[in-house]
Amino acid sequence: MKKFTNIQAVMGSEVMMECNVDGSLPFFAEWRKGKQVITEGSKYKLLQTGRTISLKLKLSESSDTGAYSCKVMNKAGSCVCSGVLTAKVAPRFSAELQPQNVTPNSDVIFRGRVSGSQPLTITWYKDDKKISDRRELKSSDNTKVTFVGGTASLEISSVSRTDAGDYLCKASNSTGSDFCKSKVTSLTCGVCGSSVGLLTEQYCDEHFCLNRVNLPDCLMILFVVYSQQNFTFQEKVCTFEPTTGYCLTRYHRLQL
Repeated sequence: MKKFTNIQAVMGSEVMMECNVDGSLPFFAEWRKGKQVITEGSKYKLLQTGRTISLKLKLSESSDTGAYSCKVMNKAGSCVCSGVLTAKVAPRFSAELQPQNVTPNSDVIFRGRVSGSQPLTITWYKDDKKISDRRELKSSDNTKVTFVGGTASLEISSVSRTDAGDYLCKASNSTGSDFCKSKVTSLTCGVCGSSVGLLTEQYCDEHFCLNRVNLPDCLMILFVVYSQQNFTFQEKVCTFEPTTGYCLTRYHRLQL
């Protein structure tokens, strides 16, 4: 008997298992999936052409995979051939990438969960263009690409304005491919180190003065003042005692 080997097939495809048998005709064949005897029906088709015994089925669900065996008998005796049917599964992202809002010099991490038959190839791209025109991202000084335990990750440290844009992750195997996409948005405005906001000085007396600044909508106050003096912040207006300067964010400073 020439036994059929283990078979790996794409989900949704038709599968043919064959045993070529030596010996005197006629033969009687019994197919089993595990311990369950297989009978002719809408799912299975039992075939015999001369000395070739075949089982034809459509791989339509995960329960179709598993161990199959064929016992062939004649008046002189019997023999058994067996094998395992497994399914090739195309990649699929089950957890999408989340958009990232970042500030310069911060870190950004994308993580996407992907399933599918191994081996899987994970590729990261940047910019909203055709796949053939996108820039592939690979591990470098400030970029780390990993795929561990079904999680595809892209980590970028100390991001700059040039890192803003669209990011795409492609998962592929011999069966197909899948994509997920996200975006990095920069929250900063203005030029690092330049003056921002509108400053007005209000003198109360010769020993004390108040300084007020109106903040643009794109900025947030960072409650660090380059002075030990108290200050108040209300409705985007910061009131404080004179000092050499204060931070609106880590990247903007207004000198008094």
